[in-house]
Amino acid sequence: MPPSAFSPVAGARCPAPGARRLLPPPPNPTFTRPKTTTTRILKRSPRYRQHQTSTLSKHMTPDKLEELVRAIEVKDRSTAAHTYRVVLYLRALLEESGADQETIRLATQGAALHDIGKLDIPDGILQKPDRLTADEFEVIQQHAVTGYARMIDMDVEEEIILDLVRYHHERWDGEGYPFRVKADEIPVIARQFAVIDTFDALTSFRPYREQVGPEAAEQAIIEIKNGSGTHFWPEAAEAFIDLYRRGNLDYILEHFNDAKAPDRFSLNHD
Repeated sequence: MPPSAFSPVAGARCPAPGARRLLPPPPNPTFTRPKTTTTRILKRSPRYRQHQTSTLSKHMTPDKLEELVRAIEVKDRSTAAHTYRVVLYLRALLEESGADQETIRLATQGAALHDIGKLDIPDGILQKPDRLTADEFEVIQQHAVTGYARMIDMDVEEEIILDLVRYHHERWDGEGYPFRVKADEIPVIARQFAVIDTFDALTSFRPYREQVGPEAAEQAIIEIKNGSGTHFWPEAAEAFIDLYRRGNLDYILEHFNDAKAPDRFSLNHD
């Protein structure tokens, strides 16, 4: 199947022999997820209001989803192939876990939009080639908050999408951002996605890294294994490593790495 025919949100499949279910731990009844007032701040921005009018919709149709992904891509060109890959990785992991198709559909939409909050990061920070200052990194950390606010303003109600956008940078040990929640305080989908997001970052192009895709994957897997129980939910790390070891991620690594990726991907069927 040629890469252009692959549609991660609309129904791409990765082989998943022998399903293994990822069961969430019991919820913590005393945990209340942090609330944000960022929505009010965002509405003051003329650029945001213009973007909301032109591309945001109460109905997440495939065309609207692609419009949003394109807007993120224009803002940060490095996200195009990254978005496509993490959608495919998440689909593979969820299929392996035995998730139903509706869960997979919503989760892959959330994965496609996980960085939507970057639309509110100043270009001077987002595109800065040098090391960020502490203040600049704090601004970057807010993209999970502003992304969640955008979802709320679009009247997105599905928890799986909201949870993925809001919590995808949290860590199992509580050292993530922006809320520093930990363990079972983090929604299951965000714990799973944290492994995927890190794996893709470690196998993507960086100025200081020559290897991408398959060549970088083995070292990335070692780092995920080492981070199990600290950075990552152990069950999600184990499941993803197992997918990799059985070759279920080879097609994605081979055909969609940054050395071979086309300039633009489609999230719809062509």
